Amino acid sequence: MSMHREEGPPPIDKKYRIPMRVGAILLCYALYYVLSKERTAPAVFIGLGSLLVSLALIDRWTVWRRDRSGLMQVGQTLLGLGLLALGLFLWLTAGDGRPVT
Repeated sequence: MSMHREEGPPPIDKKYRIPMRVGAILLCYALYYVLSKERTAPAVFIGLGSLLVSLALIDRWTVWRRDRSGLMQVGQTLLGLGLLALGLFLWLTAGDGRPVT
C-alpha cells in the first residue's frame, strides 16, 4: 500500500487553466492599482505575492500531479506568502516602524 493518495484527474479541466491565469493576473493588477493610490511599495509586494500564490493554486487545481514540479510549486507559494506578509507589514506601518493610527 502506498503512502501517497491515488493519482486522479485534477479537479478543474485543463482547458480553463489559461483563462483562470489571465483572470488572476487581472485581479491582482486591480488589487495593486487600488492599493498603489495610497502607498506604492506595499502595493507592489501585495500584488506580486497574491499573484504568485494564485498562480500556484491554479496549477494545483488544473495540472495532473505527475506533471507538476513539487519543489517549484512549494517555493513559489512560500515566496508569494512572504511577499504578501512583507507587503502587509509595510502597509500596517508608517515606514518608520511605528503603527499607523
